[in-house]
Amino acid sequence: MKIGDIVNSQYKILDKIGIGGMSTVYLARDIKTGETVAIKVMDDKLINDSDYVLRFEREAKVGISLNHPNIANVITYGKEDDTYFIVMEYIQGITLTEYIKKKGPLPIKESLDIILQILSALSYAYSKGIQAHRDIKPGNIMIELKTNRVKVMDFGIAKTIGSSLTHSTALYTPRYASPEQLLPTKFGNRIDQRTDIYAIGIILFEMLTGKSPYSGTTPAEISEQQIKGYIPNISEIRRDIPYFLSQIILKCLQTNPNNRYQTVEELINDLKQGLSPKTTTQLEEPTKTTISKRESYESQPSSPLQPKLPPQPQPPSQPFRSKTLNKPFNLIWKYKTGGGIHSSPTIYNGKLYIGSNDYYIYCLNASDGSLIWKYKTGDWVTSTPTIYNGKLYIGSDDSYIYCLNASNGSLIWRYKTGDWVTSTPTIYNGKLYVGSYDCYIYCLDIEEP
Repeated sequence: MKIGDIVNSQYKILDKIGIGGMSTVYLARDIKTGETVAIKVMDDKLINDSDYVLRFEREAKVGISLNHPNIANVITYGKEDDTYFIVMEYIQGITLTEYIKKKGPLPIKESLDIILQILSALSYAYSKGIQAHRDIKPGNIMIELKTNRVKVMDFGIAKTIGSSLTHSTALYTPRYASPEQLLPTKFGNRIDQRTDIYAIGIILFEMLTGKSPYSGTTPAEISEQQIKGYIPNISEIRRDIPYFLSQIILKCLQTNPNNRYQTVEELINDLKQGLSPKTTTQLEEPTKTTISKRESYESQPSSPLQPKLPPQPQPPSQPFRSKTLNKPFNLIWKYKTGGGIHSSPTIYNGKLYIGSNDYYIYCLNASDGSLIWKYKTGDWVTSTPTIYNGKLYIGSDDSYIYCLNASNGSLIWRYKTGDWVTSTPTIYNGKLYVGSYDCYIYCLDIEEP
């Protein structure tokens, strides 16, 4: 598409206003109504990428189904001359990323106003069947410069009830990802409101301080800090932060999802309660007490915004050194898959079996790492394989339980559940037992599923 083209027999392209790695955004005019709109056009090199096409169409469909003042309005979408496009409202503003860079640390009142608008959008989206946005970040939040209204964008990887969205290597932006996104098997692969709440905590920290709570310079370093739960006390960085607000941020950023706010309504309530003059006075930080580490959280005076949380581990004062690890290990082999690996390997008869986020189940020679076979499922494979009587049993995020021939990787059968299958199948007395994200535990006769 180019300037001057008429899209969908209705929208005339006026100018190019944004270029990204996967799409270009144009300014356009509705020739029927005179309304100014934005048109997001998929990059031509991605039109044969079925995963990205699905994400692009999903962003459009979800966007059309949502009607809220704090969510970017999607008008229509389609395909023209082998080009996919989304027509949406034109927002005269900048992203929250640009806004923070431009203004530096924001005033407390303005930061909370922005967060409350984001939470209002998410609360509405959840009520319409969205389980999690999964990519809440400043780059997906627009600020209208004339009105300061917030607009949440890009529901392309949002998880909806009963969905089994296929996706590429990363379903998130690492800097704003929650521990359960970084290590799904460790935390049960439970992606819900609490995942977005974690990102909200990071965004609030950034708005108030102008920087991330994590000091890592690479995605790997940042991810390690997120998983281990090391965060600085925001009150030590910015002294005018009220005590109640430091506690809210701390609760949002808990490593264990069960220790965070369980719903955005709980978070909204605490923010509004903290903003009232009476409550703010009650929740001021005690004169002689500060919170500098997560362990001290439980020892603080109780307040309506301060539930008791289990102590969190702290980084050792000096790097741990073991006398038994002084000499380096010799690498025998390594094999590169096409995605991150959250599955655990299973060894059987000299072969290694493992799943990958590139949708494949791999069988390698355990001695030299050479590929014996690989089988493609429809989504991430985070389940750990179980081998029984020469057959491999494993779950996939495409909602299927697979049974493959362990020798050659051929499909014997597969059984569809209602959602992601991330747990490890267990076999007993000829029956297979496994759990799914649809809340059901399945028992299958492995001879006749």
